[in-house]
Amino acid sequence: MHLDAPPIILIGPMGSGKTTVGQRIAQLLEVGYLDTDDLFVERHGVIAHYFTRYGEKAFRDQEQAVITEAVNREDLGVIALGGGAVIRAANRELIRKRGYVVFIDVSEEQALHRLGDASDRPVLAGDPAGNWARIRAERYDYFTASAHRVIDTTGLDVEDVATKIIQGYQQYLSRK
Repeated sequence: MHLDAPPIILIGPMGSGKTTVGQRIAQLLEVGYLDTDDLFVERHGVIAHYFTRYGEKAFRDQEQAVITEAVNREDLGVIALGGGAVIRAANRELIRKRGYVVFIDVSEEQALHRLGDASDRPVLAGDPAGNWARIRAERYDYFTASAHRVIDTTGLDVEDVATKIIQGYQQYLSRK
């Protein structure tokens, strides 16, 4: 990766593998990695608690600030965004302009398997499968509109997904 290369930005629903794949791509390319949810937690505490205490608008405001900071850092080659980051038009525009955006999609069955009991995901409470499917459907058009590439990870391992993303990224860079 050369210094002025845009970061690879991973988006997708909960359980799609953004963190795992992002960390692997960063290892393979020997670049910095950041999960914006982790940065949010570092700055503001547990997301679920923040969300409950201050509400969705305040959360989305702070999430947007974290995303803006992340995409403007020069030490990051791979950035994974929280599943709801694409809700805001400003975030969608920013990531599309500043990076190579990959929508990592996954089947409901595989996502739910990865998420386990989903106890740390308050938005899935009560009906994890139904809530996951509803949330994915609500955000699907945002994911696809933001992405330079869509990869369905269902049935693929981390190496397969990382390789596909890196190959697509190299093609993207050669066209710039």
